[in-house]
Amino acid sequence: MLETIGEAALAVAKTRHAIAVATLADAVRPVYRADDRGQPDHEGSCVLLQLGGTKYALTASHVVEAGKITDSDLYIGGESRFVKISGTCYRSRAPRGIFKDHYDFALVALSDDDISSLGDIKYISEANISKGQTQSDGHVYTVIGYPNTKNKDIDKQLRAVTSNRWNYYSVPRDGTDVSRKIEVDGGEHIFVGYDKRSLDVNGNQVNSIKLKGVSGGAVIDLGRLGAPENLSPDAAFTPRLVALFIEHHSDKQITVATKIGFIVESLDLAGIL
Repeated sequence: MLETIGEAALAVAKTRHAIAVATLADAVRPVYRADDRGQPDHEGSCVLLQLGGTKYALTASHVVEAGKITDSDLYIGGESRFVKISGTCYRSRAPRGIFKDHYDFALVALSDDDISSLGDIKYISEANISKGQTQSDGHVYTVIGYPNTKNKDIDKQLRAVTSNRWNYYSVPRDGTDVSRKIEVDGGEHIFVGYDKRSLDVNGNQVNSIKLKGVSGGAVIDLGRLGAPENLSPDAAFTPRLVALFIEHHSDKQITVATKIGFIVESLDLAGIL
């Protein structure tokens, strides 16, 4: 039985999505703050990286700002406990204010104590990072993060939570209108589609969840599946972190992510890396 290129691409995307989640998802962690009663309150997501010999937590700058606004420390969900973010935080420049920063990244170097407290979890190394992607046409992307709606279960007696990681995969969309709206040229961003309806794990069409809380999560490149040569089951594939999820424009059914290459270059030029 023959299949169309579209059907073949969908099958390959599904397989590669599963590989990406199995390989890299453990490096995407939830971020919490303490509410005014001292209870954990889910705020966003972060990605754990290893660049050179140093381990870092990368998140959206507005996630860090939320902790400052509420006068709360921020905590990363580790293997079995919360770990307070205590290192120096390096953030994207925001001359018009944090909430008009559409590059929106923040990096914290983790101390040896932080790393020990986080436990046996994944860090994404440079072997799984894509810094040079310039075109997204034909690619498929996995998004991984922690939506607020899936992370509300809190045991107030124990001050414990059950964290629920979430993921989906989709194709890029034309980001021209969104770029104009947020006043960027789009060259440092990836725009991935996110429709109001989507398929669940059983293939049923359902209402898509709200993406608040996914900010600071990972966008993984599954490859350029618009190219027929990449549809072979034997085609080489390595899942690579390509961007940091920062925002969702529901009116355009588009998500926005800042390219990792731009983030690393910015931090490198500032002498931070």
